[in-house]
Amino acid sequence: MLDEPSAGLSPLVVDRVLAAAGRLREAGTAVLLVEQLIEKALALADRVCALARATIVLEARTDEPDLPNRLEHAYFGQEVSAPLRS
Repeated sequence: MLDEPSAGLSPLVVDRVLAAAGRLREAGTAVLLVEQLIEKALALADRVCALARATIVLEARTDEPDLPNRLEHAYFGQEVSAPLRS
């Protein structure tokens, strides 16, 4: 689990940390990433969950259309979606 690995780090170091997480993922290790930098998180993830006030407000696969916009709307309380199906 990586909890906000970008917090307080330079962009170069953030990219290195996330590249290491990507290598772990490619090797078959599950990675749970908690991150506010949406584009960087989506580049690494297969699935995404957005939480607001301790409630899942959106679950989606990262290849779904318009996902960054949907995440922003979900976070600010403008969308609620059904849980992700396998």
